[in-house]
Amino acid sequence: MTSKCDLPEDTSRRVILGLCLLQRTHLIAHSTLILLEKDVPTAVWSLARPLLEGFVRAIWILECAKEQAVDEVYEEERKFPKLSDAIKSISQSGSDHARWLDLANEKLPVLNDFVHGGIQTCIRQFDGTNIRPDYPVCHQLDFLDSFVKPILLNSGLELLDRLGFGESKNMLMSFVAVLDQDVDFPR
Repeated sequence: MTSKCDLPEDTSRRVILGLCLLQRTHLIAHSTLILLEKDVPTAVWSLARPLLEGFVRAIWILECAKEQAVDEVYEEERKFPKLSDAIKSISQSGSDHARWLDLANEKLPVLNDFVHGGIQTCIRQFDGTNIRPDYPVCHQLDFLDSFVKPILLNSGLELLDRLGFGESKNMLMSFVAVLDQDVDFPR
């Protein structure tokens, strides 16, 4: 079932691309929850970088990119800045997302290992000196709490806000506060 909602008045290339990236990120986050539920953690780890990358690109395009940079994304090369450069730009902009994206940036080397065809997972399985990558439940829960939940929540909140549902965003944040949920990366 799909629901129709009106686009915000500002339907610039920046806003449309940002909303598309947020929606895609939100869907990836939901997919990770399904995969964890089905006990397929290797696939979840391989989605970690695309999950972060989608969210960072959305925030960068919505909050930091200069008009020329937005135009360049739409041109033939379709280039975004390097992920670490985009995170740095978001940090310097004073974005609400800067603090936890800085913490996420520290995890990039680990995420890189798992995204490239799962090569690190394969190496671990066939290297006689290493353990099989079973990813204990505690690692899966840490990943869920420190990575998936913040991106799922923040991408949803950004979508609500950008589509003009600020009241819903405030209600959701109140609900999160009542549940005493940690919506940030742990230190």
